[in-house]
Amino acid sequence: MKPTHIKALKITAIVFGSLVLVHGAISLAVNHVLHERIEQRLVEQVQVLDGKTIRYGKINMSPISRAVSIEDLYFNSTGGDSLMADSLGFEVAVDRVRVLKVDFWDLLFHKDIIIRSVVIQHPQMSLHLSEELFHPQSTSISAGEEMLSFVARLNVDNVRIENAAVHWRMLDSHLHLDVDDIDLAVDNLDFDFATQTASYNDSTYAVSLSGIRILTPDSLTFLSVEKLESKNAGPIVIKNFHEHCTVGYRELANRSHLPETWTAIDVPLVETSPINIIAQILSQKVTVDTLKAKVSDMKVFEDLRYPNVDPYLMPQQILMAVEVPLKVKYIDASIDSLHYTMAATDFHDGTLEIVNIKARIKDFGNRNRDEFRVAGSASFPGGGRANLQLTMKMNKACDWSIKLSGKGLKGSAFNGFLRPLFGLGVNLDIDEVKADYKGNKDNAAGDFKM
Repeated sequence: MKPTHIKALKITAIVFGSLVLVHGAISLAVNHVLHERIEQRLVEQVQVLDGKTIRYGKINMSPISRAVSIEDLYFNSTGGDSLMADSLGFEVAVDRVRVLKVDFWDLLFHKDIIIRSVVIQHPQMSLHLSEELFHPQSTSISAGEEMLSFVARLNVDNVRIENAAVHWRMLDSHLHLDVDDIDLAVDNLDFDFATQTASYNDSTYAVSLSGIRILTPDSLTFLSVEKLESKNAGPIVIKNFHEHCTVGYRELANRSHLPETWTAIDVPLVETSPINIIAQILSQKVTVDTLKAKVSDMKVFEDLRYPNVDPYLMPQQILMAVEVPLKVKYIDASIDSLHYTMAATDFHDGTLEIVNIKARIKDFGNRNRDEFRVAGSASFPGGGRANLQLTMKMNKACDWSIKLSGKGLKGSAFNGFLRPLFGLGVNLDIDEVKADYKGNKDNAAGDFKM
């Protein structure tokens, strides 16, 4: 190799090495400035959140890849190190927040921030609330006003929440809500902290909730769901829904001294037609083309030992009292096994077992002037099958009509219900039975033939 070539290589190596050193020095300097500036912004935010606790662990950033991550982020609305069991407020602990493709200039010096992606890993939220917290006069400053000192507008191409958990308690009742695992992804999120408004792409999202458990405010009903998921305005799928009363059959009525209905239900699968779940939640109404539900086992205990003080509510009255408008074009439901038990005295219960129940509901709705129709069938142990046609109108009179028919019924299938309650037994086969009734909340009339 010629001396001139060697000299050129040396010069190139020196220049390249110098550039690497300069680049490294600049990167270190920029990284140091960014680190200090971000910490300063966090300190400023802590000062705005007076009376609250916010702390964090390590901050990592890369000016080259334009990425920032904050580890062990913690917020407590009460100002303590942790949320006490009897304290009103909430706390959030996050293992890691990753911000990708961020404009550091906007992050440090502007309040309008544009980010490519945000990943929030393993956030744990605990909320202790009461009815008073929902009163407009009980809040002195909103979260949006607190955040305005830090960011005014946030635009994120993609937001992902991974392996989140929520624990919600109402301190003035027994209401508990726990969700063990939440995964959520939303695209094109734009949030304005001044107006508290958000927009997003409501056709590209993914939501999955696992390990849902709910205890009602009176502590008498427990509900659980193994998994609920929906993606990109597709079907909502609910797996292994369970509901049961938390006290014994007769204890429910013994507490209230009123007629009560005790239930226990197992539903392996509920699935809807494609539905934009986020858009419908925000619009506060539910409209679905089809809904399918498979019930594996259902137990109902009707306790009529105590006199009723108030008049019985019709199903239409209960449905119309629901504030959220519901509209389902078709509902297909099946129940593998139903055990219906009635208690009319302290010592005698009558039980009727019905199997292989099928029902199709058309034009289900809960608003005034809605009218839906039910066509169903069911079998009885020992043989025989019954068919039902029911029409219910959502109006003030609560009009309804019902037609029943059955063939090849075994009388002995009804003895477990009739004998304990009424001292009657039927040992004959029933070739055919028909019933046709119409009525409303005040009266009913019709024909029965056997």
